[in-house]
Amino acid sequence: DDGRTWSKPVEITRSVLPSAWGWVGPGPGHGIQLRHGRHAGRLVIPAWAGIEKDVPFGRRQLSYAIYSDDAGKTWTHGKPATVDQSDECEVVELTDGRLYMNARSRMGKKQRAYCFSSDGGASWSPIAHHAGMPERSCQGSVLRAGPNAIVVAHPSDTGSRRVLTVRLSRDDAKTWPV
Repeated sequence: DDGRTWSKPVEITRSVLPSAWGWVGPGPGHGIQLRHGRHAGRLVIPAWAGIEKDVPFGRRQLSYAIYSDDAGKTWTHGKPATVDQSDECEVVELTDGRLYMNARSRMGKKQRAYCFSSDGGASWSPIAHHAGMPERSCQGSVLRAGPNAIVVAHPSDTGSRRVLTVRLSRDDAKTWPV
């Protein structure tokens, strides 16, 4: 009915937040539905979490994904990317079916963090940092803008959250020449 009516909310916290962690936050941003490879159809929601049980928004944070293979009826959490290297994150599917995660960096790195998943978000490569994407440590955004275009937007000033910058990759996030 084009979004006019909705089902009752369903509590999924236990399936997306490991019991040892303190809290979970989606994205920020949006989820995606995979279109390629063995995980086609999977719903993937980028998330970040605090791993200190009793410390709200504590020092120890990480990025990961939650996903559903049954159109959102049930949800599972994947393994985290490198602990303490990233937090707020977004994902995009590459043309070969892998996922590219772009995230706010942590620990004073002052460069956008990124990693890849080849299993639909169940696990991630070690976090690396884009030397060509300076930042102060702030939320960013990534999305597919066409068959051969991925766009990342983030503030690129290393001293404050300003100088909004939009970058374009035409080779599945290998380079960001624009």
